[in-house]
Amino acid sequence: YQRRVHGDFSMAWLGLVLLAAAALPTCAQTGQVETSVVLASILTGYDASTRPNLEYNIPVFVGVELRVNHLYNIDSKLNTYVLDAFVRLTWVDERLHFNSTWRNEIRVDPTLVWRPDVITYNCIDTKTSAETLTVQPSGTVFWSRQLLLTLSTALDLHDFPFDSQNLDVIFMSFSYDATDFILGVFNNSRGFDPDPVATYNSPIWTMGYTNFVRSNTTLRSTEAPHSTVRLIFNLTRRNQSYIVKYILPLAFLVLLSQLSYWIDPMSPPARVGSSFTLVLAVVTFNVTIGAELPKLNYLTLMDWYVITCFLFAFLSVVEYAAVNHFMYKPTPEGKVIGRHIDSFFKYTAGGDMG
Repeated sequence: YQRRVHGDFSMAWLGLVLLAAAALPTCAQTGQVETSVVLASILTGYDASTRPNLEYNIPVFVGVELRVNHLYNIDSKLNTYVLDAFVRLTWVDERLHFNSTWRNEIRVDPTLVWRPDVITYNCIDTKTSAETLTVQPSGTVFWSRQLLLTLSTALDLHDFPFDSQNLDVIFMSFSYDATDFILGVFNNSRGFDPDPVATYNSPIWTMGYTNFVRSNTTLRSTEAPHSTVRLIFNLTRRNQSYIVKYILPLAFLVLLSQLSYWIDPMSPPARVGSSFTLVLAVVTFNVTIGAELPKLNYLTLMDWYVITCFLFAFLSVVEYAAVNHFMYKPTPEGKVIGRHIDSFFKYTAGGDMG
């Protein structure tokens, strides 16, 4: 009798285990079946060519969110930079509302539903490496794409190399104007998640802050304005390299040009050789610095600094030319004038050491 009871108990446990094992694929199949049923129900009769809220004549609100992976290749000559980021757009399409007890969201083929034609207005080149589109039971749609963008931006180089720049990412709709389509930011007052100020790292730039500006842009005078969101990166240039490589060496060249006043005016090769060498050195620095910048119709702060250094170096050449002219005159007055000129520049350069 005990063996029989023990055998029945073992068989009961074995049955429960087999039942649980059979239920696992059944649950997974149930989820797949429900997803297929939901997709079939919401996409039946769905017109992907018309925007949400069209029948109510209400504009659709589309939120923009940016997750920055990398920001690099900021080119001062071409006024461009490269941005690798996840761009997520979200909106509500009531036609995609569904009831589900199994899933909080379902993934949908992006080509099967309406998507906002949000373009990057200042983009030169775009590469899309991945995209997903999910729909929640409330009809809220999340469309995420990983984009590699080459963007144009207007750089203000007046204060170069002590400058700060605002790099723009301008989103707008091309097909819909502001009466049908409103762009804004989603779930974040800055439009970034996370804030790239804390994660950005570059040997040339430091990120000061990020911001967004929402406005309307008129493409044609005969059309209504288009809703626009402008996301801004504020970057400050790291100038230590420019100070060490350019500013300090030029300052030392100016000091050397002042030392030429202490060379005996009766030694033309020494004075002429040193003065012209310093002038050419300053010109070489100017060419080197100009190679890093675009052709501008204004002078940068570095340009003014180089010009000032050039004038000091060139002044040593002009001074010796005047001294030589008067000192080699046959009259005693000429030699006196030449000596006075040379003495004046000695005192100006740092006092009489003789």
